[in-house]
Amino acid sequence: MANAKYTAGRAAEYQIRDLYKERGFKVVRSAGSKTKIDLVALHKCGVVIAIQVKRIKKGTQADVQRLVKEFLTNLPMETKDTPIVQMLHVKLNGKWQSTSVGDSRIA
Repeated sequence: MANAKYTAGRAAEYQIRDLYKERGFKVVRSAGSKTKIDLVALHKCGVVIAIQVKRIKKGTQADVQRLVKEFLTNLPMETKDTPIVQMLHVKLNGKWQSTSVGDSRIA
């Protein structure tokens, strides 16, 4: 049986996954991958989004900024042709915030 923290994190990932699906994206969840990317969203127009989802029950905007910096630092991508948008979705004190933390290009 999964622990409560894992279950809550998975539920948050499903919320974001469903948001992208409603907007016409195909979404893949990287469950158990131990990477900084929780979801990859692909759109028929060619947009690719690498997504990290976090929950912070009690925190501040400074916590979100720390996560943005950490996400950028720990997201290795070989860049060349395909545009990749990196999104961080944080549920801070019960409210969702979304931050585009840059884009890069992968071969």
